[in-house]
This record gives sequence, structure tokens and C-alpha cells, in this order.
Amino acid sequence: MQDPNSAELGLTLYQLATTYYAHDMLTDAGPTLQRGSALLRQHYPPDHDLVTLCKHRLGMICAAGRDYRSATMLLGDTWQHYSKQQEGHPLAHEANFGLAMARVKGMDPRMSSSERESKIREELALMRSAIAGMATVLGAEHLLVTAASRYLAQLAVMTGQSVPTGSG
Repeated sequence: MQDPNSAELGLTLYQLATTYYAHDMLTDAGPTLQRGSALLRQHYPPDHDLVTLCKHRLGMICAAGRDYRSATMLLGDTWQHYSKQQEGHPLAHEANFGLAMARVKGMDPRMSSSERESKIREELALMRSAIAGMATVLGAEHLLVTAASRYLAQLAVMTGQSVPTGSG
């Protein structure tokens, strides 16, 4: 029987939360990740890669949901972390994707219609480019790549846009 406070259980819960996120089950992803993250923080320092990974996934869950402010804060931090680790890091690309998604969801409703349309098209193109970067490293069929593609398509429909093609 596994220790209910083990780091291994924390990692397993992180993986489950990632699967929930990838299948657009955000109401399950958030609490599962919070429990897993709490366990990992008991075993590792705040700057440990697994703790950062949980922070990143929480940012992506926030971006996919409705908490664009938290997404922006969390993903800004993790983007910096992963960008410094290696050029083209897939989670740096995913953070860029999440940041663009958060910017669309957080757009000022007082923007002019034409300005809003232009900004949405720009952000959707950035999202497509981030997906291409993720796919280059992870493969087009990877869980996170297919999830990002689905979130992009959903956001395009929500904003009345077509899904941009190409890598921007």
C-alpha cells in the first residue's frame, strides 16, 4: 500500500490532473492538481522541477478555464523557467500557448470591434505557433499537443474566428 503522503502519490495525482486537463475536465483537474502539488511541496523545495511542473499545469488549467489573471502570473513564471532550461522546451511553448489564451480571455471589453478582432487573430496565430513548437519536440499526437489543438479550436469558435493554419 502506498503512503498517502508520499511524493510518488503527488506525482501520480499530477499525472492524473494533466490527463483531466488534456480531456477538458477542468473541474476535476484543479482539485486533483492541488492535492498532488501539496504532497510534492511537502517533499521538495519551492524551486524543484516537480513543484514548478505543478505550478505550470495549474497555470494551464487557469488559462483553459476562466482565471486569466492567475494564468498570466503562473505561466509568466514558468515560461521564464522553461525558456532558460533549453531553447525550444515544449513547456515553454505550452506556456506561450496558455499566455495567449489568457490574453484573449482577458481582453478589455471596451476595445473597439476592429481592434479586438485584430488582437484575437494575432493571439490565435501565436497559439498555433506554440502548438507547432510543442509538436516538433513531443510529436503531433502527444496528449498535450492534441489538448492544445482542441483548446485552440474551442477558443476560435468562442471568438467567431477560424482556426489559423501554419506556424505563424
